[in-house]
Amino acid sequence: MKKPALFLCMLLLWTACAGQDLRPKQSYSTYNSDQATGKWGYVNANTYGSGNWVIQPVFDYAESFYDGMAAVKIGSLWGFIDKKGQIVIPCQWESVGNFADGLASVKKDGKWGAIDREGNTVVHFLYDYVAEFSKGYARVRLGDKWGFVNKQGTPVTETKYDKVSNFNGKFAKVKIGERNLKIDTTGKEYEK
Repeated sequence: MKKPALFLCMLLLWTACAGQDLRPKQSYSTYNSDQATGKWGYVNANTYGSGNWVIQPVFDYAESFYDGMAAVKIGSLWGFIDKKGQIVIPCQWESVGNFADGLASVKKDGKWGAIDREGNTVVHFLYDYVAEFSKGYARVRLGDKWGFVNKQGTPVTETKYDKVSNFNGKFAKVKIGERNLKIDTTGKEYEK
């Protein structure tokens, strides 16, 4: 009898200490519509169906947590919260990507750049699109041409490629016209 009780206590302690895996959820109810707000908040993924809110549903939209931050929308603008539900980067962006490698792509005045976890601009707002960072680099687009920037916001290549892939180790696949190439992290091109 003591072993099952000890196991249950250990399991409860582990669950409480392990941190919560939060999942976005919209507040709605088919049975009690006066409690339904249509707003988004977060519940513990392990108790998803319970309706117990960890972060109250106060957002117009909410994304999943990546790199310890989640994108949330208030009105027409996006910002980021931490796992305590505190807004750490105010809702001021037209659109956002997820945090990865400590940076997130964000859109302001029709152009994309990237910010760090404190909201500081790292990649200037010059691009038509900035993809999510991966292994220290992000794909960037100007018009219909692609290139790369590093985590310091420095261009690694010109935006001249028709197609690009994320870096996989030291190389990324690129295409310019009919030529399929690979480039290294300095932007040097190699025949495939």
